[in-house]
Amino acid sequence: MTEILQIRRCPLISLLYSITVEQFEGMYADDVIDFVKAQKRGFELRFTIVGPRTTEEYVQLFTLHLWMQLSPSVLDHDEFIEQIDSLKWPSHIRIDDTHYYLP
Repeated sequence: MTEILQIRRCPLISLLYSITVEQFEGMYADDVIDFVKAQKRGFELRFTIVGPRTTEEYVQLFTLHLWMQLSPSVLDHDEFIEQIDSLKWPSHIRIDDTHYYLP
């Protein structure tokens, strides 16, 4: 993600990151939140988990850290879509059907 932060000529509005459950092991919620904060308002970072979901341990730990830092700014997908206008299109992180948005 550090390399992506260096792109200034063409700001990102969305990034889809395909990842295995094991790759969540080395990912830190602080780093991901900092990355999203560095983007323009309305930016979406979406994680799509690929491959077999043999264990959810790493994903659960990562999402717990996101929840601890961004709570109460956590909504399921339907709630987020309903409230997106009133939230003024916040930057957010989406994993499965949960949105963790930055207030």
